[in-house]
Amino acid sequence: MVRPSQKQVDSIATRETGDFTINGGDDLHEYGLFTRSAAVYSKEPAKLEFPEYILKYGKVPVLGDDPPPWAYRGWLLHYVQLVEMQLNGENSRWAYMLELHETGKMPERPIPRIHFEAPNQQVYRKLEEWATFVGYDQGHWRDFSDFLSWLMWGLALSCEKPKLYSDDADERLYKNVDLGLMVQSPYDYFGGWISERKGSGKWNPSGFYPTPHEVCELMTAMLYCDAERDGVDMRSQTVNEPCLGTGRMLLMPVITVSGFSARTSTRS
Repeated sequence: MVRPSQKQVDSIATRETGDFTINGGDDLHEYGLFTRSAAVYSKEPAKLEFPEYILKYGKVPVLGDDPPPWAYRGWLLHYVQLVEMQLNGENSRWAYMLELHETGKMPERPIPRIHFEAPNQQVYRKLEEWATFVGYDQGHWRDFSDFLSWLMWGLALSCEKPKLYSDDADERLYKNVDLGLMVQSPYDYFGGWISERKGSGKWNPSGFYPTPHEVCELMTAMLYCDAERDGVDMRSQTVNEPCLGTGRMLLMPVITVSGFSARTSTRS
C-alpha cells in the first residue's frame, strides 16, 4: 500500500485541496471517495447538506463560497473519511462501511482493526490552541464545550449548528483544525485532555475522569478471551456501556478484538 506523504495528508485535512471537480484529472480518485460517501449518506432520513452539495455540484464548498463550507452539516466528516481511507488503504474501516452500505450486506472479510498507540502530544497542544479560537474565555471550559459542538456539527453528530462567541471563530477553526494527526495516531485525546486538567473551578465542573486505557484493555481481554476459541462472529456482537463518557470503554473492543463491529448500546 502506498501511503500519502505528510504534505498530502496535511493538505487534505486542512481543506487546501477542496475543489474536487469532475474534471479534476488527478483528483478523480479523491472525488470518487467523496461521491461514494455522499451517495450513501444522502439516503439517510436526516438529509446531510454536505453530501447533497457534492452530488448536486460535483465539488465541495470552499472558502469564498456563499454559504461557507462550515455552514453544511457533515462537512468535516468527509475529509476525515478521505484521510483515513488514504492512510489505511484496504484496511480502512470507512471503506468497509461504504462497501457494506453499497452492497447491502456485510463483507466476508473481518472488520479492520484500529490500533491505538501512545498519544501524539502535539494533538494536546493543538486542542488547547483550537479552543482559544472560539474567543469567549481563552480556551477554558466554555470555549472547549463550544469547540466540541463545532466538531459535532462538522462530523454530522448534531443537528444544530452552534453559534460561536467570536464572529470569525468559524473561519479560524476551519482554516486551522487538522484532525489528520488524530487519524494517524488514534487515542482518546478528549478524555485525556479533559482529565489532565482535573475538576477545578469552571474547568471540567463535573470532575469527569475516564477509566485508564490499561484497565479498559484488561476488561475487554477478560470479557472476550474465549470468543475466538468458541467461534463467535464478533461482527455481530454488541457492547452495553451505561456510562459512556468519551467512549474509551467502547473503543477498546474495536482495538483488541479482531473483527469487532463496535455496534453499541448506552442503555443500562
